[in-house]
Amino acid sequence: MVAPSLPMNQFYMIVDTSIFRVTLAVMTPVLVCVMLALTSCGSYLPGSGAIPSSLPSGAILSYQTSPVSLTITSASQSPIANQYFGMHIHNLANPALSAAQQTPFPDFPVSTMRLWDNVAWASIEPQRGVYNWTRMDDTIQKASSNGVTDFIFTHGDVPIWASSDPDNSSCSYKGGCVSPANLSDLDDFTNNLVKRYCGVVRYYETWNEAGSSGFWQGTNEQMLNIARRIYASVKDPANCGCTDGSCKPGGGANPNKVLSPSISTPKNSQWLQSYLSYAGNPYPYADIVAFHGYGYTADPEDIYTGAQKMHSMLAKYGLGAAEMWNTEASWGNIAPSALEQVSWVIRYHVTQSFSGVSRFTWYAYDNCTWGTLYGAQGCTQTGDSPGPHDPATAYSTVEQWLAGATPQYCESHKDGTWLCAFTRPGGYADWIVWNSSGRQITLSTASAPALVQYRDWENQVHPFTSSVTIDSVPILLENRNAF
Repeated sequence: MVAPSLPMNQFYMIVDTSIFRVTLAVMTPVLVCVMLALTSCGSYLPGSGAIPSSLPSGAILSYQTSPVSLTITSASQSPIANQYFGMHIHNLANPALSAAQQTPFPDFPVSTMRLWDNVAWASIEPQRGVYNWTRMDDTIQKASSNGVTDFIFTHGDVPIWASSDPDNSSCSYKGGCVSPANLSDLDDFTNNLVKRYCGVVRYYETWNEAGSSGFWQGTNEQMLNIARRIYASVKDPANCGCTDGSCKPGGGANPNKVLSPSISTPKNSQWLQSYLSYAGNPYPYADIVAFHGYGYTADPEDIYTGAQKMHSMLAKYGLGAAEMWNTEASWGNIAPSALEQVSWVIRYHVTQSFSGVSRFTWYAYDNCTWGTLYGAQGCTQTGDSPGPHDPATAYSTVEQWLAGATPQYCESHKDGTWLCAFTRPGGYADWIVWNSSGRQITLSTASAPALVQYRDWENQVHPFTSSVTIDSVPILLENRNAF
């Protein structure tokens, strides 16, 4: 529940607490409203019949078979932007592979591309002052020609020659998870990077998964010094400025934005809290907050709660109004069945779209073991067929379902049934529905006679009359064609 009179950061702090969530599952909505003293809580009460007026007449879907355990309304009443959908594509332009082994660009739109595991400081500058920009140049060229408009470069993976502990083999990249021995080397690299890609790369992530020992083993003081130097280089108009759409070093106003160091999951935010507390309030070296949304393989819907935890924590450090991006996530390296992957892709994207997260870069399109959407020729795991996998189709489908739609609210019921409402201009309405427990549920649509057809995970249209059967794979019920 969100009351318009309640500041958004307070809402996040309330819903994040486990006590509140349990209470919401067992108390009646009226008691919850009394408990929170929300003067406008009646704008929507689960099961009360008080539905947001933005939903057109005849498209109000009601499910009375099981009690409501959680109701959420969107953190934003704006349409979901195309930029919400981002991707990691590792082998779009990998010089170590033949042309036949390169990954073709996906057949669905990608607006944002994160370059981690494509290029890093260590691969670009293998020796001090010796730069190899080929892979980054080629990757950006291919991605741009296929519609990618925004690129994220992520710092981390310090070159061995620059590392303060070059023999550290406990790093994911040898010697790469510690501070540079001389921060002037970081300055030189970042200055050259920002100048070269002025007007092309506008987003720079301070560090990859700084809360994980494989990627960072330094102190808060060291990370703060790194963040300060990166922020200064990225934002320096001498490195990049734009005037009337023309960008060059010293060319005008600096357009770049800096992302905070990321963590691997909202479930384990201790490092970030310690770092932000050390840095002081407000945190001065990030325009956007980055996190990685792993940790929800079993229950993808819980990314909503994880995002609320992030919002609540960030508000304490002056970042409550900052844009928040999930710069890396998927089901990880656990290999659920193809149908479970299809289900996961849609459920995660849908519930996260209500959380205030404005961008999400999937990891990874052509990775052999993590969130694989495309079977690359170099992958050898059992059953990894070459070419796009079923969850790639599901990704394309959920992108069509969400891009341009305005999230309204979701109901989660005790039997695992989820109903999430969206609208589009001109009186269009749809509901994305599923049952997270995997059981088959007959869902009556008698309360919503305007809903006349549904789309499956392949975006195929099917007519229906007064009921549909749902299970763990979401379907979209709509009152007319919108795609």
